[in-house]
Amino acid sequence: MLETIIRRKWYLKKHLDAPLLKERESYLAFMAEKRNYSHNYLLSLADYLLLIVTSLNLEDGCFGQISISSIRDAAITWSKTKKNHPMKRKENTPSSIAKYMDAAFSWLAYVGRLDGIYTDNALILNRLFTRKYHKLRYLTYPLLKERAEYLQMWEDKGAAIITLRSIAAYQLHLIDYLHVQDGHMVNIEDIRKSAESWMTVQKPGIKDASGEYARRRFVSYTTCWLSYMGQFIHEDGAFPFKGFVMEYLDWLKQCKGYSPRTIESRYSKLKTMMQTLKVDSLEDITPSILDNYICKRHDEDGCNRRTIAATVTILRGFFKYAEEKGLCNPGLVYSLKAPRVYAHENLPSFVPYNIVQQILQSKKDTAGIGVRDYAILLLLSVYGLRCSEVTNMKLKDIDWRNETLYLRRAKNCRPQVLPLLPIVGNAIVRYIKEVRFNKSKKEYLFLCKRAPHEQLSTSTIYNLVKKELKDKGLELRHYGPHSLRHTCATHLINTGHSLKEIADLLGHVGLDTTRIYAKVDIKNLRKVADMNWEGLL
Repeated sequence: MLETIIRRKWYLKKHLDAPLLKERESYLAFMAEKRNYSHNYLLSLADYLLLIVTSLNLEDGCFGQISISSIRDAAITWSKTKKNHPMKRKENTPSSIAKYMDAAFSWLAYVGRLDGIYTDNALILNRLFTRKYHKLRYLTYPLLKERAEYLQMWEDKGAAIITLRSIAAYQLHLIDYLHVQDGHMVNIEDIRKSAESWMTVQKPGIKDASGEYARRRFVSYTTCWLSYMGQFIHEDGAFPFKGFVMEYLDWLKQCKGYSPRTIESRYSKLKTMMQTLKVDSLEDITPSILDNYICKRHDEDGCNRRTIAATVTILRGFFKYAEEKGLCNPGLVYSLKAPRVYAHENLPSFVPYNIVQQILQSKKDTAGIGVRDYAILLLLSVYGLRCSEVTNMKLKDIDWRNETLYLRRAKNCRPQVLPLLPIVGNAIVRYIKEVRFNKSKKEYLFLCKRAPHEQLSTSTIYNLVKKELKDKGLELRHYGPHSLRHTCATHLINTGHSLKEIADLLGHVGLDTTRIYAKVDIKNLRKVADMNWEGLL
């Protein structure tokens, strides 16, 4: 088929030597016979197919499906390439991206390589949105299964198409402004704050976007969806002895200097205990009641020994404070027994270093949001930063003149200065120039893509790393950003760096925390095991 379309021998050879020749010629023959397209159109289509094969790195013998997100990234990357000839297409034009994606979707669907989710007519989002741009947006957002299930429920109730499309749009708004994720509980105040942030942004096409009607509709639609998923807190937050619990937490914050995250964790555990015990006063709590509660947490709730030990520690602190106030039976603290937890009982969950290199390489030449993701992944894997340390990074923390990076450690809040490596600095510069919304006057380095361009949340980074690791088919205990921190430390151990150097990089106060990574150094342990034991046996 290509011989009849392309007349130049050198250009024909280029097409014939490219992968998936049979699939490309079959599709061209189909378009010529069934659609009766002109010679010029078939020639242009042949060029697009060659471009698709090259940009997506497709090879003969591979039959895996191509995800929609990878097609989108390839289209954006290709559209940003510059052409010297004045008659060539301009940089990053929407039409070039649309033509690329139209050709890629049609051809990959024809050869059975397109992600099945795009062609699944049983999925309600494919029926609601037929344009490729809309499909791409609604199918690549988080919580796809949850969103589709809720829309399907309303379709079964007889809701109109315009209503279903409106619900689908508000689902995306809630994800953008509230950063909703699976299992995340939300109350009405959180939704109202998100509605206010949403209303500050102009939304063309939405009727009365700045009025009270839009606010009520946002709250109503999102509340119903979260209630359907079981992630909306209907209660007013009241629970037994809440006043005394809040007094205790305020004391921890004011006198002990506990961080907000620690206060939140203790609030959650104490609230759960108070709702479970069901006693009239703290004086009614006995050692047997506490033992039964701890056993329930282990047997029925499935908490492991480490979680139980942490719970016992929290209860000891609370009842010690209550005893000093004369609100509970004396000696109750000493009746709380925690299970034994061995130091460094579990090895850290780390990612093979070659897999991390593959992930970074795949993100290196991407465009759009991929530029931001590449810079974040470099900070996590090169420096071993915690997720919150990346999100709290500010523009002023980078000293470009001295090539240094200023950090605020999440655990001990100690400042630390690290050298700014060229590969990391170049990635950050590219993100600031090409992707970051610099008109917002926000002080944080990494911002959300959509308006109002707030500070990037930790859940966004968590979902980013989780997706990249799961796409590699890895079986890990944890798929979050902390696994990259473990990878960084393990790689440094395996390359011969001392524990002191690794501790300084990771911000560890002592070497005990760093020493656990020495257990992961299987390579050097194997050398010890393979030594010559002749003469000793």
